[in-house]
Amino acid sequence: MHKTIKTGTIPDDSLMPPGWNKTHEDLMTEMKNGKRASIGRAEMDWATQYEQGLLPSNIRFPRVGEIYEVAHDIDVQFEMYFAAPLTNSGSGRLLTGERVRITLISPQHRPIWAFARPLQYRTIEERFVQKEQRKPPYSHFSIILKTMELHSCFRLVDKWTVFNLKLIVADACRRR
Repeated sequence: MHKTIKTGTIPDDSLMPPGWNKTHEDLMTEMKNGKRASIGRAEMDWATQYEQGLLPSNIRFPRVGEIYEVAHDIDVQFEMYFAAPLTNSGSGRLLTGERVRITLISPQHRPIWAFARPLQYRTIEERFVQKEQRKPPYSHFSIILKTMELHSCFRLVDKWTVFNLKLIVADACRRR
């Protein structure tokens, strides 16, 4: 039986309709297959609520600044950012033992995604982003991980600290 989930981050007028069972991936697949022209804000909110409801109640959510190590090779999605109004995405393979630092979680309450920067940034960037794509206006890339992936394919090796936050800020300043 499907139940409606209400979180503190989604307005009361955006409650999932009865029977809603689509994830963000389902919505994107529908767009790719031509079943829909766009995805509305309400549908994105409902997909977020639905995916949050699929997470185990005892799950530990990632926090900005934490470091995770790949437990076994895993294919991941990533986004490339440019010093221009565009982004691009792709996929790559993180290898056992590689580490990532969480830089952003979404949504803030019960996150279903985490964005991460590899600690071996240049090595992984060369493997993920083709050389011709790394030319200006290219800026950087970020790995996108689902919360469940973090629990099944990664090990938490360093919990959040103020020092980690300082490293993230320093890194962001260096990229500018």
